[in-house]
Amino acid sequence: MLTRVFRSLVFTLLFLSPSAGAHAQFSEDIRWLTDLVNNAQPKTLDDRTNLFDQIIQRLGPHASSDGDVRALIRTIEVANELLRFEAESLAGSTNSAVNAKTAAERAQKLESVRAAVLDRAATLIEMLAHPNISVQDAKRISEIAKYASQALDDIKDPTILGGASSAYTKLLTQLNGVASLASAVQDPQAKSILSGLRGTLGTIDRKLKDLGVSAGNPMKAFDIPAEVAGAMVSTSRQGMDEASAALTDIGKAIGGDSDALKRLPGHSQRIEHTLSPSNYGKAMFKAITDRVIDRIPFVRTLAKLFGEPTPNVPEPRVGSSGKAASLDWWVVGSASFLNEDDVYSCGPNPGRKGLSSLDGTHRYMTASAVCMSAVHSGAITFEKGGRFQLRFFPYDPNFSPRASTLNGVTSSDYGWSSLKLGSFVIIKVEEQQQ
Repeated sequence: MLTRVFRSLVFTLLFLSPSAGAHAQFSEDIRWLTDLVNNAQPKTLDDRTNLFDQIIQRLGPHASSDGDVRALIRTIEVANELLRFEAESLAGSTNSAVNAKTAAERAQKLESVRAAVLDRAATLIEMLAHPNISVQDAKRISEIAKYASQALDDIKDPTILGGASSAYTKLLTQLNGVASLASAVQDPQAKSILSGLRGTLGTIDRKLKDLGVSAGNPMKAFDIPAEVAGAMVSTSRQGMDEASAALTDIGKAIGGDSDALKRLPGHSQRIEHTLSPSNYGKAMFKAITDRVIDRIPFVRTLAKLFGEPTPNVPEPRVGSSGKAASLDWWVVGSASFLNEDDVYSCGPNPGRKGLSSLDGTHRYMTASAVCMSAVHSGAITFEKGGRFQLRFFPYDPNFSPRASTLNGVTSSDYGWSSLKLGSFVIIKVEEQQQ
């Protein structure tokens, strides 16, 4: 009898212990979040951000004692950054700078574009910062730090930055974290490069303070899950390479180099594609799903929701009036709202403003500008614009785009094989179909 009472008492104490209570709460929170995610139907960027915020709020209390929860929360935080990048449209800002009417206006807009590129570089840096960092990655990170320092020399009026100043403080925080990590880096050459960051970071910190900008937190603990960072290394490197090329051309464009200015829309489109939710985000969620699926099953549904395109605006449809959805000349084929059902139009552009690059002949890579592709294919003209539909094809390793000059537009043969992009063709909409 005493033994039975003793066992009952022990069981009660265990059940009521903090660990048992925490486990019960965790199970309840997972059930609640599973229902939330399974019933979610996010239609806009705000919908997805709100869903992520609810997950972080509910799982937050478990993060300090649960590595899987910390890993998922950090992945979601990066996903929220990707959504912010998508909403801000780097390509749109770049084309606004390219088409500025005065040199002073262009310089001011280019400063905002440069800050936006540095903002994205800061996110990429966190994916590359780990003890096994390569020499090439360390060199690229060091280059980004030098670009940021040089950029601050060009800023005479701190008000020119406005809200973009946060990109510099974010980058400085990330770079300080990289420098702090240097002692743990295994490759001697990479360690030496990262240790040498301290001087550049001190200069950036001083320049920011001279501009009246807060320098941010000097320490940064990198907590990107190893599985996620490892899965993203190749794509992160591509993004860093493109960011570095963009920063070089932005500096030249501010100095008056017209050729560098023309290259900027292409850089922006490639950076946007690299960091898009449907590319970078999808791969990131796949990596975290493989780690936590056994304990946090709703992550599979979350990954599917995030990997699907999210329109920034309601999907355009041709109504009974026959009006087509109008596209800006910088919109590329990977834009999330494009589909095969709708009719699109590009307005007249005799001055050829806001032009972007394209890859292919008659069949174009999705990183190509849609309106430019439509001109190249003969479906529309610069003088009158026109209407068309799109047909999309998934990634095909056997397809190689062909360069050509047609209808006054020159395309390249860049295949984007490392990013496994899809492609599209343009179908002209004849007058009698309108």
